[in-house]
Amino acid sequence: MKNICVIFCVMLALASHAQKLAEFNLNRYEGWTYTRSSVDLNTANISTNKINLYGDYTLVSPLFSAQNVKYVKAQIRIVSKNYAQDKYSYLKASPALQLLDANGTVVSTVLHYYSEALLEQNIEAYLPVPEVSQMLSFRISVPSGDVNSTGAVREVTLSASATDGKVFGDVNADGVCDVTDVTSIINMILETDVTNPIADVNESGIIDVSDVTTVINHILN
Repeated sequence: MKNICVIFCVMLALASHAQKLAEFNLNRYEGWTYTRSSVDLNTANISTNKINLYGDYTLVSPLFSAQNVKYVKAQIRIVSKNYAQDKYSYLKASPALQLLDANGTVVSTVLHYYSEALLEQNIEAYLPVPEVSQMLSFRISVPSGDVNSTGAVREVTLSASATDGKVFGDVNADGVCDVTDVTSIINMILETDVTNPIADVNESGIIDVSDVTTVINHILN
């Protein structure tokens, strides 16, 4: 009987890990809200990169059940058509990911910082879910962006995860610790108006060259 209970618990954990919570793409957008009233959510607008995020323009998912969910894993694809222009700043275009409760109150936030300017940015982030949460929605925004530093959402997949997916030194949250994370920290040091607590890898309270050294040593070892 004890072994059966253990197997049952493992099966529940695996089911929770694989549970899909919400999805946004060319064919799935019902219930999602784009706060730019002049642009409708439809296949044509999504496929032509019109779901741009900057300033007050955000994309919000429908409510989903967060019972027994420890982390929401967010996988997002964003297209930045202006990425090669001089006025484009990939740090300003970096998105904020948030979970909201049923009243619209923010209960979890992850700031994701790009490490370089790319036409297509693929994001994987894990947002912690408060223990008392029942129903949540997901919001993605680019609060520091502007008309030159923006990106269009093409796909979002939200799923339940039992872990936070963290990798030491993974400042840009791409799942590995490598030279792009070193670049991310250096860029944050140079752009003093854009910082991310995750970049303080040695937990000294400030982001400086010692964090760069820590990540380099971790990579080499």
